[in-house]
Amino acid sequence: MKKSARAVEALNILKSEGFTQKEIAAEINVSREMVSRMSTGSRNMQEDVAEASLKSFTNPRYVLSALYAFSDQQSPPAFSGNGIDRHQLSMLSILEHETDEVDYFKKELIIVLSKKPESLTAQELEKVEQLLLEITDTYAMAANTLATLAETYKFSVKELLRKRIPTWKVWNWM
Repeated sequence: MKKSARAVEALNILKSEGFTQKEIAAEINVSREMVSRMSTGSRNMQEDVAEASLKSFTNPRYVLSALYAFSDQQSPPAFSGNGIDRHQLSMLSILEHETDEVDYFKKELIIVLSKKPESLTAQELEKVEQLLLEITDTYAMAANTLATLAETYKFSVKELLRKRIPTWKVWNWM
């Protein structure tokens, strides 16, 4: 985890929820001026402040955005671009499309994936990379769909994950 990160997008999510800089500052035990500087990008959010914020603010899109910033972009961002309609049915439709693309590439690569990785040609590795990119799209869209649905229907992603852990243990995933 990074020691500090630019958290402008994450803080904008809180502001869009109606939180004031003063309220954010009180929750994460920093000054309103510090929140202002972090909100404009003139100051990075420190790791301890991020940890406090993740305990205080449970908005799933905020959590995604903060984790994205502090994981050095190793987790998906909170999608907010004009190409995303965050309505729950739209998100599910996009997720279904991304899942279908992974399935298509998986079927196309079944023979390639059965080979030893070190024996693949450059062209086969390019196809594997395309599959991985499609899986990445699906991973990011699944995280954003989960965040959107949880936010819309007032569920805690943290609690949903906690509820699934016993099931994942039964399935020997953990």
